[in-house]
Amino acid sequence: MTLTLERAEGKSELLALGHPEDSSRPIVLFLHGLGNDALFPNVHLFQHLLESGYNIYTTDLDGHGKTSTTTLSQNTIKSLVTEIIGQLDQMTIGRPRLHFCGYSMGAVLLLDYAVNNPERIQSLSMVGLPLNLNAGYLLATEIISPIRPSYIQALRDYGFLGIHPSLGPILRSRYPVRVAPCESGNYLYVAARIIEAINPIAKLQLVTFPSLLVAGSLDFFANHRKIDEFIASLNLQTFSLKGETHFTSMLSHKLARRIEVLLRTSP
Repeated sequence: MTLTLERAEGKSELLALGHPEDSSRPIVLFLHGLGNDALFPNVHLFQHLLESGYNIYTTDLDGHGKTSTTTLSQNTIKSLVTEIIGQLDQMTIGRPRLHFCGYSMGAVLLLDYAVNNPERIQSLSMVGLPLNLNAGYLLATEIISPIRPSYIQALRDYGFLGIHPSLGPILRSRYPVRVAPCESGNYLYVAARIIEAINPIAKLQLVTFPSLLVAGSLDFFANHRKIDEFIASLNLQTFSLKGETHFTSMLSHKLARRIEVLLRTSP
């Protein structure tokens, strides 16, 4: 099922996957990462959760996707989660608590909403939560993504031409990113300002609900080793995907199983 999500500067599609007419199925709200879209690269995760009895709602981030007319702007993107949940509230009875699952920039936005509205959250899964976008030369490790087993497996789902749009301006016609005229710099600079303003490290200290922080051991955008002692004192679980990069973390089959465990055990 596809719903229209009206935004400040356009509209986007809110995709309902599973059996949205069945109110007994728990709801997972998923948000993708920068440079991707609502369905990429999440096929295996979605399939696993749908088979496990969950309904999934997902949409393109502002400025992303072929069917969206919105633009990426620091001034408007923080309202995205609020507007999605407002749409869900119109479709469901009462105000259900939701499972949140986000990748990269999507994880930042869901974390920001969750700590301000903990009564709406049943669990929060954050994959590749970027502490910043200043990985410097360490970004070069993303070049090894094509030799990771998870990447090779995912070729079956996406094909050679569709597998890797998130590294730089690759296949932008297929996975477009539109920056608002009011913003300076390309979409990476805009994203860096959004992450800095939200301040994920500060927000993590406010988590009070079941949460999971997942990162590839070679993911230098989400290099949580810098704050290991800090994370250990927080109310969240951590899981490292050995040998995975920022990009291939979302392709790992281990990821879907680990997230489903959190969802199933969250009260």
